[in-house]
Amino acid sequence: MMPSIVTPMRRIKTVSQLEREWELFKTEIQSRHAFTDNGPEAKEARRERGRDDILYFGKTYFAEYFDAEWASFHKSWPTIGLIKDEPTLVAALRGAGKSTFFGFLRIVHAATYGTSRYAILGAYDHDRACLMTARVLLELLYNPKLAADFGPYFPTDKKPGVGFFVAQCPCDKDVSTAIQAISIGQNPRGMIWGAYRPDLVVLDDIQSDKRARSKKWVAETLDWIFRGLVPALRSGYFLTILATYLHTKCVASLLRHGGKVQGRTYQPIKSFEFPAQEGGRPDGRPTWPAVFSLNRLKALKTTIGSLIYNQEYLLIAISEEGSIFPEEWIKYYVPGDLDALVFDAVLTRIDPASKDAKTNCKKAVITAGIASGVVYVRAAWIRNQSVAKMIDAAYQQYDEHNSYRVTYEDNGGHALLSPLFDAEAEKRGYALPIRAWTEHENKIQRTEQILSADVESGRIRFLKDDSDQVTLVEELVDFPTGDLDGPDCLAGLVRDLKEIARNRRFTARGGRRRESYEITRGYV
Repeated sequence: MMPSIVTPMRRIKTVSQLEREWELFKTEIQSRHAFTDNGPEAKEARRERGRDDILYFGKTYFAEYFDAEWASFHKSWPTIGLIKDEPTLVAALRGAGKSTFFGFLRIVHAATYGTSRYAILGAYDHDRACLMTARVLLELLYNPKLAADFGPYFPTDKKPGVGFFVAQCPCDKDVSTAIQAISIGQNPRGMIWGAYRPDLVVLDDIQSDKRARSKKWVAETLDWIFRGLVPALRSGYFLTILATYLHTKCVASLLRHGGKVQGRTYQPIKSFEFPAQEGGRPDGRPTWPAVFSLNRLKALKTTIGSLIYNQEYLLIAISEEGSIFPEEWIKYYVPGDLDALVFDAVLTRIDPASKDAKTNCKKAVITAGIASGVVYVRAAWIRNQSVAKMIDAAYQQYDEHNSYRVTYEDNGGHALLSPLFDAEAEKRGYALPIRAWTEHENKIQRTEQILSADVESGRIRFLKDDSDQVTLVEELVDFPTGDLDGPDCLAGLVRDLKEIARNRRFTARGGRRRESYEITRGYV
């Protein structure tokens, strides 16, 4: 897999462990294959190409780290790493190699070509930061390919330390690069090496789950970045912050979106996101199919659950309070469970999700029935497809499940879509029993209020083998930070079903067509 740290390094958590395992790492690095062509022309060609092409530099000198095809998003990372004089946030799927590229390769490249005089690697504690600098130091000391093309980075009489060392630029003996490990919160005012202030900073592992739950710590970390670190940097600095969104009010989320914590308001910084699936959507195509194929991503989601998958691979922050609809609340049924049921009502609801009917806006069509106070979701269609496809899905569900009524959230868009329904009715020879409905309450509050008690008690049940219902469940678990269309559509449907059941307006047996349906074919 690429990019990936040498396997044994993964288990090292402290500097003490690193010291005990140092010789193992040294031996592993020194045993790697050297170049087959060490002639002067070949060396010069590699050195010169690597100067301006950091991806080539990585593949050439660190093949063990970079052993798979680059994703298209990797090709944007060199440019992101060269954004000057403003903090930059990079969020990427787990395993994308952001730490390896920005926190390792970028630093080694800068030390090799002398493009930084004082580089900083930071993490939420000093040991973690030292492990980052140790990766760099190990390669500069022992990498046989670097030694073959560039020579030594350290004088023979110098013994560099893990937390701070000075590498001599092999391309220009008059230039050296200081590389230091720091912890988040460490006073940056004294960070001066000779005449130089830090000009290249990479912050990784900036928060732990425990610390991110402390609003005081979150505010202190943001203050440290904006009021302490940034003013201490040299003009023309590069500052890249690598992060995972732990929840909606963590450091990373506030850097991305801005917001208020502990009475202080923070502005968002320039941010780049690289999820495992296009658009950060569960139905998006894989962004790195060479390593994370769709089948592998599906297996990951099954293993770790949709909530963690969405956080780690789709970059969707969990609500600060946790999921409103935890996965353990979700209850399922099998088709045989419906055989003896008599439904009080079966309804279909449409959420077009957009007033202008854009194709790329997610839409929802859901059909459910209620029996003895339990709502059974019979069918769902939740897609980024056209309005025509949405209307077709509504007809299919209406025909298959004998819906009494099709409710439709218009909120100003009904006038636009009504002619499309009329045209479809003309083509099919019958119309859906559409009833428009305008919502006035806040979508998130309305959805939570209607659904929470019934989902928690298992009074809403889903068909597990229906792929669109799987999508609906994922949106519920991720609510309210993910897509809202499915949960909102379901909430309106449940409200209408419960109202009809209370009023006992009629009784319709599940799976049996009403005589009026056979006669009128939907002209209700």
